[in-house]
Amino acid sequence: KIQDKILQDLQQATYYSIILDCTPDVSHTEQMTFVIRFVKITENEDVVIKEHFLGFIPIKDSSGEGLTEALLKELKERGIPLKNMRGQGYDNGSAMKGKHVGVQKRILDLNPRAFYVPCGNHSLNLVINDAALSCNSAVDCFSTIQEIYNFFSSSTQRWSILLKNVSSLTVKPLCNTRWESRIEALLPLRYHIEEVYDALYEASQDKNLDAFGRHTAVGLVKKLQSFKFLCCIVTWHEILYKTNMVSKLLQKVTNDLQSSIDLLKSVKSFLETMRSEEGLNSVIIDAKELAEKIDVA
Repeated sequence: KIQDKILQDLQQATYYSIILDCTPDVSHTEQMTFVIRFVKITENEDVVIKEHFLGFIPIKDSSGEGLTEALLKELKERGIPLKNMRGQGYDNGSAMKGKHVGVQKRILDLNPRAFYVPCGNHSLNLVINDAALSCNSAVDCFSTIQEIYNFFSSSTQRWSILLKNVSSLTVKPLCNTRWESRIEALLPLRYHIEEVYDALYEASQDKNLDAFGRHTAVGLVKKLQSFKFLCCIVTWHEILYKTNMVSKLLQKVTNDLQSSIDLLKSVKSFLETMRSEEGLNSVIIDAKELAEKIDVA
């Protein structure tokens, strides 16, 4: 069996780390993914990092205590010694990373050498999320983007107007959990704003639409004409493009700790530049170009 071979390799390696994450399945049962990592020395004496998915663990109690008990039971059933664990990797959920009663703390109490390393990608996502929610302009900007999607997607007639004007790229809904993926929702407005604008304007004048639909389109046209909104589009596209790229690199199997540190430092440097006079001037220049495309003075 494949899993028997994995456990045999693990036994030879001795020490290992675990990666856990929870998600509901189609039957709405919480499932915890169980992934294990260890270092294998090949016959040619090559050092290879192995990462294997061992299965799903059904979860009935999603508290720190319940998750820990489920993990310990799984380790015992597979004959994997807890004392040989050297690392824990989870997301930033309180049940997992909790300082006092989270899984990482409970495991650390049982094995002080099983150090916890939070997921860098989840941490980056939370930073972006908090930054956006602390800025009213950003909240308004993304709300408008969602309104535009809702407007067109709620009617096949409206959607056909959109497709007639924007042939290469359609508007996308926002993702509530992964902020760096919102770049997909920003792309149509960043690079095809004139087409989206024309679609909204056409909808506002279309007598085949009801009065409410035309009125909504008029309101969205006015929002697109706001220079502040255009600046937000440019700013957040730059931020999310950079963080999305770093996010993908952080998830590479070949990524190491030093590379992760360098990537996060590059994001920090980029954000500092965005906050500078140079960054502001660059945003204003790009926003003016967008304004010219939709004839905003």
